[in-house]
Amino acid sequence: MAYDKDLVAAKLRRWEKFLENYSLPSWDEIPNFGLYMEQVVTLLYEYVDYLPPELKDEQVVTPSAINNYV
Repeated sequence: MAYDKDLVAAKLRRWEKFLENYSLPSWDEIPNFGLYMEQVVTLLYEYVDYLPPELKDEQVVTPSAINNYV
């Protein structure tokens, strides 16, 4: 598969610029009360809003994935 080097370089620069300005919430900004699983999923989607458009409709964060880390 052939790639246009200029196009790839431009996309990488755009991604780099985005990441320079992106930050996750501080610990104090995370709600300190019980949340239902769907609320946690919704909250995480707000924090990972940088997902590319082709992944916007996919369920990247799932309750099962969250339960693996709790």
